[in-house]
Amino acid sequence: MPIPPAFGSAAQVARASGLARALNEIGLKVATLGRPVQTKLPCGVTIGVSRDALDAGTILNVPRLKAHGQMRVTAGVKNLFGCVCGARKALAHNRLGDAPERFVSMLVDLAEILPHGATLLDAVHPMHKSGPIKGEPYPLGMLAASTSVHAVDTAVYDLLNLTPADVSLWAEAIRRDLPGAQPGDIRYSMEQPDGFDASNMILPDTLDPIRFDPLRVVKGRLKSLKKRLLGD
Repeated sequence: MPIPPAFGSAAQVARASGLARALNEIGLKVATLGRPVQTKLPCGVTIGVSRDALDAGTILNVPRLKAHGQMRVTAGVKNLFGCVCGARKALAHNRLGDAPERFVSMLVDLAEILPHGATLLDAVHPMHKSGPIKGEPYPLGMLAASTSVHAVDTAVYDLLNLTPADVSLWAEAIRRDLPGAQPGDIRYSMEQPDGFDASNMILPDTLDPIRFDPLRVVKGRLKSLKKRLLGD
């Protein structure tokens, strides 16, 4: 299974992961979200959100379930952070790194202000042990979909026997009483969660700081610039 790079344009990541080839077969193209608009979110954070995303009629959010060293596990809500343009994501990590609760509020706010559509979660071979890079595939064999991104995430948290205390994004969704944040409110029209065995899926015990190492950010930007200049 190809491992996509952590830095680079959407086109570069799509080529490295094999996604571009698959999409080309059905006549779709990959485009990097651009045209940043400084957007003040309800939590008070201002961040550059792609006008392409804000103006979309609907968004089909297609995350992959994975262990995450900073958030413990991520799925639909965290994936929408991709609607923030380019290096602004890394800068947000550093700008809000000393206030992780604001970072979490920013992610939930972003999911709420973007055009709502549907979330299709790839949990066929989710990443476990480590993440969002250098993890290992876990044979879960699951796809999950809903018009509520919070319902998809909550179903996963419940399947993994997590609690809101384990996942700050879930705790924030419950605090706001967002639709789909309570496991008891979810109705399953097809397979039930207990039909999937996640008992051996390993998630990080201790979480890393939200703030990135500044050297990592600089290296990532230089690497992206090099690829752009070389047309890679």
